[in-house]
Amino acid sequence: LERGALEALHRRLALVLVVCTAAGAAAAAGYGLTAPKRYRATAQVLVSPISPSDPTFAGLGVLRDTGGKRTAAADVAALLRGPQLADAVAASLGLRRSRSSLEHALHVSVVDSSDVVDVSAEDSTRTGAAELANSFASALISQRSASFQSQLSNAIRRDQKLLAQGADAAVARRLTTLKGF
Repeated sequence: LERGALEALHRRLALVLVVCTAAGAAAAAGYGLTAPKRYRATAQVLVSPISPSDPTFAGLGVLRDTGGKRTAAADVAALLRGPQLADAVAASLGLRRSRSSLEHALHVSVVDSSDVVDVSAEDSTRTGAAELANSFASALISQRSASFQSQLSNAIRRDQKLLAQGADAAVARRLTTLKGF
């Protein structure tokens, strides 16, 4: 190609590059101005596991740290991701969102190597995000508490029968402790 044609080609390429860059910047700015806002809120759940060597709660579904790789906090994180919890949150908040949508909005993680679980939720409003995060934490606590109280009542009745049949002092001590809960 001759020198004049080469310069014309370079000018055209430069013009195409400038136009494409301007179009890309305009598209990005347009998306940024029109994209829906997303907010994230976080609630924290403190997990208080029972020692595996504590016989007081034998036979009850309490959270225990066994010293292995899976901690009680990791168990709570897994429970938070359960479909029953998403259904409970939808019902308690009167939401028409699908279970899948709620599960997608939820982000759960154990904080470092602690007994704290972060329960984060995203929504299009600050209030909605906070309500979701708090509702997931509250629903888990409510479900676990109801389950514990049911199991506790059964354990108390069982221990009362054992005591009536002449069980030893250890059963009496356990019964006294369980009644305190």
